[in-house]
Amino acid sequence: MKWGVVILAGGLTPDPLASQIGTPRKALAQVEGRTCLAWTLDAVAGAEIGEMVVVGGEDIKEHVHTGTWVDEQAGHIDNARAGVAALPDCDAFLFLPSDTPFLQSSGVRHYVDAVSARVDAQQERFYSAGICPLSEFDALFPSWEDPYLKLKDGDYRSGAYYATSRAGFEHASKIFEEFSASRKNQGKMLMRLGPWTLVRYLIHLITIAEAEKRASKLFEGQAILISDCDPYAMADLDNIKDLECLLKYAPKILGSQS
Repeated sequence: MKWGVVILAGGLTPDPLASQIGTPRKALAQVEGRTCLAWTLDAVAGAEIGEMVVVGGEDIKEHVHTGTWVDEQAGHIDNARAGVAALPDCDAFLFLPSDTPFLQSSGVRHYVDAVSARVDAQQERFYSAGICPLSEFDALFPSWEDPYLKLKDGDYRSGAYYATSRAGFEHASKIFEEFSASRKNQGKMLMRLGPWTLVRYLIHLITIAEAEKRASKLFEGQAILISDCDPYAMADLDNIKDLECLLKYAPKILGSQS
């Protein structure tokens, strides 16, 4: 299986966050003297996954110091589609945002290796996401509060890691669009898996295994949830509070690397 990496750096963020970071591009927000995108690119390059493309506007192009720039399209899924099209020799794709400056090469490598180990060779379509135990995230970022997943197995944070096969992406792009539109609303996402799934989730009865089973049925492929991902990949930039937390913890995490 040949992997490619698609970093999604398109789209514009509105005020008040845009004014705070001095740009409508979260990828270009400065953290410890470098852009979020620069930190992300270095982490991915260090993981040695495979060919990498960055999908973003013309203003992003000059900041792509490794990998290949691809012009952004009309929306999130169209950008992902453009990234996939730019990697014709790859049959598996890791999708990453460009606003996770704490991303670590070791974490990226762990996620891809974990997915690869679980992919069923007989299954053409696979879909995966990575999550981190909430306790590990809170231990590293004790003041960072955001919505989290409440599963029977425990509480988890979701973040940067998403992956699929080429066949999987082509098959389920419409469902991806619906999930993308509601990716910050867990209720809407769970409704796509059925009302009973939502009810069981709300009373903390959904297990990771059950979530995989139901998602496999929805996507008509193999769903893989990697539940031991690193907390660094779960720290992204969506609002002013996130920015404050990034800047608070950056000196400790990135100071020696800048």
